[in-house]
This record gives sequence, structure tokens and C-alpha cells, in this order.
Amino acid sequence: MEQWVDMRTLADALALRLADLARIRWEKETGGITIDGAAIATDRESQSLITGAWVRCQQHPDVLIDWKADSGWVKIDRATVEAIADAVGSHVQACFTCEKAHADALTVLDTIAAIDAYDIAAGWPA
Repeated sequence: MEQWVDMRTLADALALRLADLARIRWEKETGGITIDGAAIATDRESQSLITGAWVRCQQHPDVLIDWKADSGWVKIDRATVEAIADAVGSHVQACFTCEKAHADALTVLDTIAAIDAYDIAAGWPA
């Protein structure tokens, strides 16, 4: 009977897990959030649009922004834009912070078995 031999090096195993970890962070980061029952997209394009709306509100504090929501068009004021931008920014940062914590934990493991067994799916923001 032939036995399968794992030819990966420790560095190979770590690189694969870190790539999986980055994929999970990307999915969580860009998967969207909910604020007061409203779905807010957090893909990179939406992050950019939210940042642009925030910048506009800083330059023009009394502006009302026409925003296309899932339910249709709404007008949002500076306070609403700032709340959305803060929530999205906090979500994105939490995703990167979680990825870093997992990466730090993975890089100190000294066996392929330990790297493979480490749960990279735990602890992500909702």
C-alpha cells in the first residue's frame, strides 16, 4: 500500500494558509454590513464612493447627498454620511486587524500540522 507523503515545506504550508487568510479577510471586508436595518455595501468601489461622500460633506457641511440604496434613492445629510463612513471604516479596520492577529499567530507555529490545524475562520467581525 502506497502512503501519501506531504512534500510541502513549512514555508509552503505557511504561504498557503496566509493566502487563505487573505481570501477570508477580503470576503469579510467586502461582504457588506448592516446599519439600522439598512444594507451597506463594503466592496472597494463602495468604500471609495462613501469616502468621496464624506469628503464632500467636509467641504460642504450643509450638503444633502443623493444616495442610491437597495430600496431606491434617498437623501442623506452630513451626520448620516459620517455615521456610514465611520461604520464602514471600523468594519474594514476590524477585518485587517483580525487578519493580522491570525497571521501573527500562524507565523510562530513550527510544524506543518500546527499550521494546517490553526482555525483561520475564527474571530472575524460579523
